[in-house]
Order: sequence, then structure tokens, then C-alpha cells
Amino acid sequence: MLRYCFIILFYLPYLLSAQQIRFHESPGLKLALEQKISSTDSTSIDGFRIQIFSGNNRQNADKIQEELIAEFPEFLGRTYLKYQAPNYKIRVGNYYQEIDAQRDLKNLEKKYEGIFVVREQIRLPKR
Repeated sequence: MLRYCFIILFYLPYLLSAQQIRFHESPGLKLALEQKISSTDSTSIDGFRIQIFSGNNRQNADKIQEELIAEFPEFLGRTYLKYQAPNYKIRVGNYYQEIDAQRDLKNLEKKYEGIFVVREQIRLPKR
């Protein structure tokens, strides 16, 4: 019995240290994680915009965007041209709540047909 106690006491520290898991950080992995964190846009959140146009002609999209800003100057700086193959899309606004986007949608429907509210990443206002 004493012999077994001696063996257990002698090997116990070795057995406990063998159970530890050690992680060795790869420099490449660390660099990749840092780049991903720095590239993440922390100035945007889930929100809503109004889609005014979708088509495959860039010139039409530019023309509609210019007309929109001329007729509705309150959207200056809040008008976005987005390319999602094969279409160019004009979207306006940075709305936190869909109800706010719906209010502007009613006003814009007087000029544009077939427009609708879309969920999208929106920019936070600068402080």
C-alpha cells in the first residue's frame, strides 16, 4: 500500500502538468486578426435606406442621382450609388428605424415609382 502511495505522490505532479494545454500563437495568425479588426467598420450599424433606382446602366444611375439631389437637397451627402452585379442601385438616407424611412418614402413616391425601403448597414453620425 505504501508503495502505491509513493508512486502516486511521485507521479502526481507529472500527471497534473501533462494535463495543461499550451497555445503557441502564430505570428501570421496574429497579423491576420489585427488586420481584420482594423478593417472592420465600427462606424456603421444595421438600419434602413430607400431604394430609388436599380438598373444595369451607370449613366442612368448617375443621372437619377443628380436629379434626386437637385429636387431633394436634404439628401445631399446621404445618397449612395451601389453596384451589385449586374445592377447599379441608388439608395438614400440613414434611418435607424423603418418608420422614419417610411415617412420619407411617402414624400419621394410623388416623384419616383416603385421605390421601397431596404435594410442595410448605415453610417453613424459623426460626433
